[in-house]
Amino acid sequence: DVKRLQSDLEAESQKYDAELREGQKKMAEIDVAIASADAAIAATSDIAVRKQAEAAKADQESLKQKTQADYSSRLGERRKRAEAIQQTLNEDLLGRVKTAVEKVAKKRGLDGVIDARARLWGAVDLTEDVLSELNATRSTK
Repeated sequence: DVKRLQSDLEAESQKYDAELREGQKKMAEIDVAIASADAAIAATSDIAVRKQAEAAKADQESLKQKTQADYSSRLGERRKRAEAIQQTLNEDLLGRVKTAVEKVAKKRGLDGVIDARARLWGAVDLTEDVLSELNATRSTK
């Protein structure tokens, strides 16, 4: 399950990168078309040609805005999916840590376990035992 989620996260990351590159390529193409329209506007004194070039430039600028909005939305959706997968992975890890802490505490006969930062005095450090338990459960899966 964790491996599948990690694979899903990697796939989302690759799709995000591919979409980002595709969007950058499209934006560069549109920028070239806008620059071409600017050059046509600057190169002519013919009013009809100038108006046609200005209309083409306006169309390209509108297309650029739509493309930016589209890619921003699509990338935002990909980012949300990746964050959801990452959240699931984090929850799974925290669940496994909690289970390992509970097992270690039970083996040691402890009634409760608190984070080292929350204790006022005295301490029994369970870190190594919990890591050993996590590694043991990981190797059995």
